[in-house]
Amino acid sequence: MPGTVPPDFVEELLARIADPAGPTDRWDTSPTTSYLGGAFETRRVQLGGDPAPSPAPLPPPATDEDFNSAQAALGFPVPPDLADLYRQVANGGFGPDDGLASLDQMATQYRDLIATSSDDYGAIWPDHLLPIGQPGPATDCYDIRTGRIVYWDREESLDEYGEPTFEHSFVVQAETLQAWLEDWLSRPPFAERMKLEMEAALLDNMRTTLAYWREKSPEERAEFGLSEEGWEEELFGHLGIDLDDL
Repeated sequence: MPGTVPPDFVEELLARIADPAGPTDRWDTSPTTSYLGGAFETRRVQLGGDPAPSPAPLPPPATDEDFNSAQAALGFPVPPDLADLYRQVANGGFGPDDGLASLDQMATQYRDLIATSSDDYGAIWPDHLLPIGQPGPATDCYDIRTGRIVYWDREESLDEYGEPTFEHSFVVQAETLQAWLEDWLSRPPFAERMKLEMEAALLDNMRTTLAYWREKSPEERAEFGLSEEGWEEELFGHLGIDLDDL
């Protein structure tokens, strides 16, 4: 059954979300954002690239008024462990994927799903599942009976024969809220993972390009405007990468 969240775990969450890249798995795809790392990032700034925009600040912790409003709409109290996070960390905006919904968003989603889910294959939304993720066709839910975290995806509601069935759109993600968040905390922030992947891809492309031109004769390289000496630096020296390692 749902319990409370230990203070040391709240501290872990606060430390993670203090990292600008860490509050959620959301990836800012605006044109001015760079997720390059190391020397690539340094050279991008030196060459006049715009710095990545600062992430939006987290909302403040939820107030008694926030809880009273949400619980009046829900018709039941917010579970204790979930309430701990909203009171001690923030009123949503942190956690896996796009982060937890605010209390108001949570209550609105729940009421909407209760009212409209009969359109989904004639099924009725389980009233024990509280949507805690950001609104969308897929979201994470909190089972108020057991404390489990259940993932719901409207697009994945098919049975083993390919027939639509509402019950197959629900998948248990974790036995408790804390276990679900601990799994998220165990992974590097999404933006950090993207930096590493993009840097690896760029280095791989550089290796391929260098290997191609190294197989050419000086005369062939000269036809493309490359010097006999130092042509590697002409291609990639501006990135500040040690080309001897490539």
